[in-house]
Amino acid sequence: MMILSVQAEVNGSPDRFELDIQKGDEGWTVNDDTYPPLPAEVETQPKVAAIQPEPLPDGTPLPRIDRRQRFSLARLLRDPARYEHLLMRAHTARGGVAEGRFAGVDQDGNVAIRRMLKGPGEAIYNLAPANIVLLELLDP
Repeated sequence: MMILSVQAEVNGSPDRFELDIQKGDEGWTVNDDTYPPLPAEVETQPKVAAIQPEPLPDGTPLPRIDRRQRFSLARLLRDPARYEHLLMRAHTARGGVAEGRFAGVDQDGNVAIRRMLKGPGEAIYNLAPANIVLLELLDP
């Protein structure tokens, strides 16, 4: 048994509460709990403060992040929007190579690579991730 002093804001006004708590088989409980149950809480998004980046001196180029360094098939499947329209090359288990712009992941989880053909038209390669042995990101 332990007495825990808690400060809390209830209905907009701060208050101090003394809680007699005890640890049991199912975790901590409050002895002689006379407080009313909390209302069902509606989950709200936390307010996020915008962080203003420090301006760089004139003429200093912004550092570019090279996405190729940490690129992998797993990262592509986890966040496909990050790689949309970037140039990539896929090598398949059967020895084929598909090169073109990443067009997304379909509902079956296949990787779509779009290649523009000479003249009018395009080809879209739909590759199952299990058939891709090497996936290279060619754009930084």
